[in-house]
Amino acid sequence: MSLTKASYSMITGAQANVLDFGADKTGVADSTAAFQAAIDSLPTNGGTVYMPSGSYLISTLNMPNDPKIVNLLGESMLGVELKMATAAGPVIRKVQTAGRITGATLENFTIRANTASDKTNLNHIAMSLSGYSNSFFKNLAYRSFTSATGAGSVGIFIKISSNPYLSYQNVLEGINVQVSYGPSRCISLDNNGGTVFQNPNIVEIRDSWFYALGQCDTIIHAYDNTVTTVRNCIFEDCPGADSIGMGQNTMVENCWFELMGSNINTLSTASTDGSGSVILNNYFSGAGTSFIDTINVKPLWIGNNGGGQTVTGQGVLKLNAPDGGTPAAPTLSASSGTPTLVSAVAAVPMDATGQVTYKLVYAYTPAVAQTYKFTFTTPVSITSAPYLTKGYTVGATRDSNGDPKAWGLDSTATNSFYVAFTSTDAHTISVLVTFRAPI
Repeated sequence: MSLTKASYSMITGAQANVLDFGADKTGVADSTAAFQAAIDSLPTNGGTVYMPSGSYLISTLNMPNDPKIVNLLGESMLGVELKMATAAGPVIRKVQTAGRITGATLENFTIRANTASDKTNLNHIAMSLSGYSNSFFKNLAYRSFTSATGAGSVGIFIKISSNPYLSYQNVLEGINVQVSYGPSRCISLDNNGGTVFQNPNIVEIRDSWFYALGQCDTIIHAYDNTVTTVRNCIFEDCPGADSIGMGQNTMVENCWFELMGSNINTLSTASTDGSGSVILNNYFSGAGTSFIDTINVKPLWIGNNGGGQTVTGQGVLKLNAPDGGTPAAPTLSASSGTPTLVSAVAAVPMDATGQVTYKLVYAYTPAVAQTYKFTFTTPVSITSAPYLTKGYTVGATRDSNGDPKAWGLDSTATNSFYVAFTSTDAHTISVLVTFRAPI
């Protein structure tokens, strides 16, 4: 049996092509038995079941436990369609016995819902991946029975749960749900709420696109999951949907949010939801709301940007500057006269802790040759409080001849210093100031 060039990622060991077992690639006849026969034909250490391009009608496939690890590989994501033969599904699940599936790969296929699938019923599931651990789910797409304005959609596309089989450290990459009616939840990570937070799922979702979903409630439902990472994903044009529901220790990084009902959300009634989380370097296009309401550990909001974004709720620690970029430079004043700003450069841009260092250069002409006090004022932060001065260094105070002048620290304040002038020439004052966002 030969496989096509699309089967590039994981063809090692035993192989089985579903067409060799009588699968119908036209999607008319039920192919469940043929698929299951291909799975069962693999040896005790498993192998790969390959699906050539086509449409296959499937009820439920039962994937075996360790040590028989079965990979399921389609020729291409949109070229292989598994049509749900039943309304409730799931099309794929672990065999319903004790055990676990460790290190499997499911890749390159689309699941299409049944015409009778009901998006309001969370027991209607396309794929139930409870019991999978250290596994890789790549280039998997979902479509409703008809279209974004039609009907026939499951409650959940992908469900990974700790019940009844514990699930750990799985990666979902290239998940594609576009122009579809529903589902109610695209990805549901269920760790049984607060009863088993000591058993985190640890799931990473990356490089995925969710677009134009009608009647979708939540794209990534992770309220009941601990340690969820969402990276490089696009959430676009789903005006009734929440993009991400955060559980505790959630990382949302380098994602694009546009025209969503809510961008990032937490359940305000759960003290652990959103706590210990980081929202980093995301872009928000157009109006949208991120509701952060946690009463435990503050989530960090770092380096995010975009127009129309609103953050509400309590507890979030925002490390953005007022304009969403590098904060404004400090200003320098003198006990007599007014220094003139020559340049202000962020020598060290804002880092993940909210700390930034500016190099300030001022021109100043003293009215009298004596000692003057200089004070710098940090800008106002998002929270309407000044940034906190962490330290400063006076780099040089020189007259027009380039001669340095003596300067000294102010022992009574952290934001001022003294310079002793011996002439009334024009002088240059250079200062490095480090400050950070208030906590």
